[in-house]
Amino acid sequence: MQTELKSKTLMQIAIAMGLLTVSIVALSLTDSAALTKAMAAMAVGLGQLVGVMALLDVIASGPKGAAKFAVLGASLMLIAGAMILLSIAIAILSKLSWEELAKGLVGVGGALVIIAGAMKLMPANMPLTAAGLVLVGIALNAIALAVKQFSDMSWGEMG
Repeated sequence: MQTELKSKTLMQIAIAMGLLTVSIVALSLTDSAALTKAMAAMAVGLGQLVGVMALLDVIASGPKGAAKFAVLGASLMLIAGAMILLSIAIAILSKLSWEELAKGLVGVGGALVIIAGAMKLMPANMPLTAAGLVLVGIALNAIALAVKQFSDMSWGEMG
């Protein structure tokens, strides 16, 4: 039983390493100076990960060790996925000028303040309402695409 759990965990770790590889590929699309910084950060992060894995091996020992190790493996998968998302964000942000970055951060900050204020006013059944708003948002995007397509046509083409 423990051998099976450990082999599954090793497989999860291998998948996590694959995901990390994808993040490195995403970073390779950045210029060399930004890539050097990003790779140095990834190297530090991986070094910390190796240290944590050594500690986790100690923590995951004992009768419940295999189960703990499986949970830790799944957690590493989530961390690897998060690192991919972060590396994509780093790649995108590295291409912005300081002015563009400042404008974007001010815009996002303002939007978060407005969202936080609006959430204070929202009722307790908000999760259900939020699901409905997601559907409305999808529909609005579809409508926006249609409007865009119509805007590219002349009045005669629409006739």
